[in-house]
Amino acid sequence: MLRIRSFSLLFRIALAICVAFLVSSCQSGVRYASGTVPDHLIEQWTGTDELAESTPQERFVAGIAEQWLGTPYHYAGNDRSGIDCSGLMVQVFSKAGVSLPRTSSQQFSTGADVNSDDLRIGDLVFFNLSGAGISHVGVYIGNNHFIHASSSRGVVRDNLSDRYFFHRLAGARRVL
Repeated sequence: MLRIRSFSLLFRIALAICVAFLVSSCQSGVRYASGTVPDHLIEQWTGTDELAESTPQERFVAGIAEQWLGTPYHYAGNDRSGIDCSGLMVQVFSKAGVSLPRTSSQQFSTGADVNSDDLRIGDLVFFNLSGAGISHVGVYIGNNHFIHASSSRGVVRDNLSDRYFFHRLAGARRVL
C-alpha cells in the first residue's frame, strides 16, 4: 500500500512539473524592447504584398499584437495576467498612440468602415458571436490572419476563413 501511495505521489508531482513547464513555455516568447517585431517574423503570417504595402505603424501594431500571444483570457482583464478581446485591442493600439474605448461594441463605432476585401494590417475585425450584435474583436495581421483573445484559448492567431469566424464576421474598422 505504501508503494502505491509513493508512486501515486511521485506521478502527481511529475505531472505537475510537466504541466507547469508546458504552460510557462507557451507563454514565453521573444519580446523586443521597442515593441517592433522584425519583418522576417511578420512575413511568416503575412503575404508579401500586404507587408510591402503596409506602413511602419501598421507593422508596429501587428508586432505588438504578436507579443501578447499565449496570454491567458480573463473577462474584463487588461494585463498580461489575463485579458479579454477588447482589452487586448486597447493595450495593443495604445502602444501605437491610438486611444480606443473599452468594449468591442464601442470600438465598432471608432474609425472608418472597411470592406472585408480591403483589409490592411492593423485593421480591427469585429464579430457577432452571440447573435446579439458586436461581441468580439481582433486585429488583422495580414494573409487572412488575425490576433484576438479567445475565451477558451487565450490570445491566439486565427484565420478569418475558418468556418466559425467567416460566418460571424460583422465588419471591420480602420483606426490607423
